[in-house]
Amino acid sequence: MPSADATRGRKPPSPRSIAGWLCGTRHMPSPSAKSTEPPTDRKGCIAMTLGEISSPATVGTLVAPARPRAGAERSVTYRRARSLLGVGMWGAAAVLVMVSVFEAAKALFGVSDVTMPHSWSIVSAFADTTPSGQIRAAALAENIAVTLQQSIVGVALGISVGAVLGLVTARSEFISRTLTPVLVATQTLPLVAIVPALIILLGDGWFSRAVIASLLAFFPVYVAVARALGDIGADRRQLFAAAGFSRGRTLLSLDLPVLTLAVTSTVRTATALAVTGSIVAELPSGSDRGIAATMLTAASYYLTDPEALWCSALVAMAGGVALVFVLSAIASYTTRTMLRMPADGKTGQ
Repeated sequence: MPSADATRGRKPPSPRSIAGWLCGTRHMPSPSAKSTEPPTDRKGCIAMTLGEISSPATVGTLVAPARPRAGAERSVTYRRARSLLGVGMWGAAAVLVMVSVFEAAKALFGVSDVTMPHSWSIVSAFADTTPSGQIRAAALAENIAVTLQQSIVGVALGISVGAVLGLVTARSEFISRTLTPVLVATQTLPLVAIVPALIILLGDGWFSRAVIASLLAFFPVYVAVARALGDIGADRRQLFAAAGFSRGRTLLSLDLPVLTLAVTSTVRTATALAVTGSIVAELPSGSDRGIAATMLTAASYYLTDPEALWCSALVAMAGGVALVFVLSAIASYTTRTMLRMPADGKTGQ
């Protein structure tokens, strides 16, 4: 144990070293260690420099990585293109496998064409004309667009509500113990049973169906946000408090980045659940718009036109998958942009 005289001439830890310790990229140095290296973490961690606390523009800012060189940009573009190509190839392979299994099951069990039509019959049925004189593919596109619009609003509502509930429950153990069982109970209620009551209560419109979709979308967001914020160590919060950060600034500089990452990780699950909730909400509403209305109409004529129901189901599945990947890509890009951008809005040079 060194004496006070031995440590009197040593320099205190560098503020940048404290920032690196906060971000988890390096160990807290001893008082005798020299730390002149700038933070090198490129994951958007908080570079809190204690020597710059008096400057509001620099406190709690996010580290912006240096502008990549031309070769690095080409490399990133190549990797992204290769990733998209890989996704496309795997998607095509999955479609071929499903079609093969479908036709094999039909041949193996001797299922009739009325019960299970051939895959090529289903594909050709997209070009048929509906009783209203419209091409089936165009009619299905219009109806799935209505369902996906409701789903997008449901995802937005679900993310907003789930993030707020997760933040509140992470801050208070009493609220967490009180509110969590209620939220779990909302997920165990059969949605088909409560949708008619919600339609009567909220009105028969697209917004009521979006609210019903959000009932399924919010829960995974709530769980992810509450767990992520609860995993923030007390030592990091104490360091922010020691630096003079108020609760509001700590929320923006520490909690908000963690919350954003947690929300981004659940966008796919929330979107898939929102599409399901939107379709279920359309069933008892009596509306003639939406993919569920098309399914109900096709189901009533299944014996004479079985391909119509299969076409509706395929469009619903394809629309849901497309929306999941689109919203996931948007959320990922937005999160990367936010966490790499300084507080003053300038990019790193």
